[in-house]
Amino acid sequence: MSLQNKITVIKFTRKNCGPCRTLEWILEGIENSLPGVEFIHFDAEENPEKTEKYEVRSVPLILIESNGEVLRHLSGIISREKLLRTIGEVISESGT
Repeated sequence: MSLQNKITVIKFTRKNCGPCRTLEWILEGIENSLPGVEFIHFDAEENPEKTEKYEVRSVPLILIESNGEVLRHLSGIISREKLLRTIGEVISESGT
């Protein structure tokens, strides 16, 4: 994957959020299965500047970026399969 077609998965959660903890469990280990994709995690309460920048209104929220442009928003609890499928779509669309 070239740097010009970099895919980044940004996850926003909160410590005291039940659905966020469930999502963590569902997605455990997914980063290891996608070595060419960068994963970033932010606690929405501890990172107000990022929360504002990405216009986060609720958590859990996963954003998928290509070249710094947010192409997908996935909110709430999602399946591992849905996340992998959505990342695959972004990779295909961005030509990486």
